[in-house]
Amino acid sequence: MTRSAQATALVPPERLSEVVARLETGRRVRRTLAGAGRLHVDRPLPFLLVYRSPSERDDAGTRRLILGQPAYLAVPPDADESALHELVEAVVEPLSKAFGAFLLLEVWSTLEPDPERTQEQAGSPENGSPANTDPRLRFRVVTPDQQGDLAAVPALIHGLEGIAIHGLPAVVEHVVARSAAPPGMPPLLRPDAANQLDCYLVGVEMEPVYRHRASGAVYPQAVRDLAQQLGKALREAFFRFSHEKTESRPASPLGLGRRAVVRAVRAVDGELSRIGDAYDFLLACTPVNATAEWEAFRSNGFREAPTFRYRPLTHDPELLLRRLYAVPLEDVEDPTLERIFREKVREVARQLTMLAERNTHRFLYGSLQMYGEVGSDLLRLAEGILAGVVEDEGDEDRSVDAHGFADLAAGFLDDFRGRTDVAIPGLEIREDLSSVLVTKGRLLVPSALRLSPRRALALAHHEAGTHVLTWANGAAQPLAVLHTGLAGYEELQEGLAVLAEFLVGGLNRSRLRLLAGRVVAAARVIHGTPFTAIFDELTRTHGLAPASAFSTTMRALRSGGLTKDVVYLRGLKTLLEHLATDGDLEILFLGKMSLRHVPLIRELRAREVLKVPPLRPPCLDAPGAQEKLDWLRAGRTVLDLQEANFP
Repeated sequence: MTRSAQATALVPPERLSEVVARLETGRRVRRTLAGAGRLHVDRPLPFLLVYRSPSERDDAGTRRLILGQPAYLAVPPDADESALHELVEAVVEPLSKAFGAFLLLEVWSTLEPDPERTQEQAGSPENGSPANTDPRLRFRVVTPDQQGDLAAVPALIHGLEGIAIHGLPAVVEHVVARSAAPPGMPPLLRPDAANQLDCYLVGVEMEPVYRHRASGAVYPQAVRDLAQQLGKALREAFFRFSHEKTESRPASPLGLGRRAVVRAVRAVDGELSRIGDAYDFLLACTPVNATAEWEAFRSNGFREAPTFRYRPLTHDPELLLRRLYAVPLEDVEDPTLERIFREKVREVARQLTMLAERNTHRFLYGSLQMYGEVGSDLLRLAEGILAGVVEDEGDEDRSVDAHGFADLAAGFLDDFRGRTDVAIPGLEIREDLSSVLVTKGRLLVPSALRLSPRRALALAHHEAGTHVLTWANGAAQPLAVLHTGLAGYEELQEGLAVLAEFLVGGLNRSRLRLLAGRVVAAARVIHGTPFTAIFDELTRTHGLAPASAFSTTMRALRSGGLTKDVVYLRGLKTLLEHLATDGDLEILFLGKMSLRHVPLIRELRAREVLKVPPLRPPCLDAPGAQEKLDWLRAGRTVLDLQEANFP
């Protein structure tokens, strides 16, 4: 059989020529090979990660570890050696020529347990018994003896040593061998071809602690964790290799990840967005008769607890849950995006379960899962604000009504429309609301709204300048989840929105006290305190005005106990801590995210998966805003804000 004929075992000759042509012209390559193999080259890069499925044993879970990389080759079992060499050479040659050198890095799992490891305990994956008494992940980095030193190898070893699985750090050793290939397999390139193509070979062997040794059952979470951590270690090695041996100079290891948003990602992202658009969580949890119940509560001398009514659900939560759990998350190869989507699925599932349990005691349990406990530190801060921050005296008259506020906010929306192609939703004045809110990018204004001019401006920056803006910036991204919101995004959103109030001079003492009162009310709801008792504490002990105390208590008890309002003060507190340690603010307005997602967003930006957001928050350009930010970055607390903003 000729060499070309042998190559058809993996790629037909005409397809192989097409692969070469695409690589030579800088285009992406995604090809399914014979025998369920796969070649993926996201863009021209000076490296390729390779995994060869062994033919003599099952190797469950190992292939999954490479699929999130920007350039990988998954070789099927029993691939013809000559066919494999021809395919690898076809990939390496144009890329090595373009960059000046190339790195082939192959990963595989060990065939037999390490004899120095203790014997496996009895047990099975079904009963949860550990697969090994010493579950540490062990790596062997293998380099050919004729290759010489390569700076990428120490970088790789350092990265692998930073991996922790089952809570334990990995153990790494470096060995020099005749071939950087799995035992019993030939090298990916013949030595003469490797020399001719300036191609370096490195192997990484690992013990498969991500599956049960006896049964072979895979531990899915361990595979996902390892894939993400291994990817980081590999990027460090690829980065070092690029700078040492090639003409490529990537700015950071993060930029060496995948860029293309492939069909599987778009499908998952789109379905999660459609499910999220099928219901409106916040509106569904908000009473429609709050204004009427306030009048009745005031008329009866604040003695009889109100009875709230809610909108009928326009969807069946259980049917949406069925759709949600059918979303094929396993099709997403990119570990970072898979993590984002999995977190979102869990959050949507909690929301839908809460909606199915409105006005029952179980709703509160779901709220605690969503928004967390109040926490003793946060409660002490809130009580300290209520005790130590004096109510504003003689605040401006409430001369701005709903229409005046709507006109002010509409100016923000019109400005956004002039700076982005995203279709900015409008605003609506409604009689069935007691407070302003933004839902799915649309601004909803209660018809009974009355504000001072200063508070109206601050609220416009809060709702339109932050919530609508981040919705629009997220909608400008290729991932819909950035405008529907990453899991747990509310805390940072409200922290940013309250910060915007401060930057434009509208975070007065009364507002700060109100945010603290919301924390106290949520804490009392968690402990089963009834409506009238919470209202009495807020008014008699903490001095809130009756109307504010009613609204605060209603918000905390709505639908059975919604503790979302803790995120305002907690979000401001954690945001101030972030500014003092990190300082980067503008990245937080790219979409709706939480602070824990900032490293992931930075990675996706470096990989050019995400784009520069089109809209800049108007609060950052308010008079004196930059001076205030510099002051905050020096390290300030929530209590410091009252003195800085108001003499």
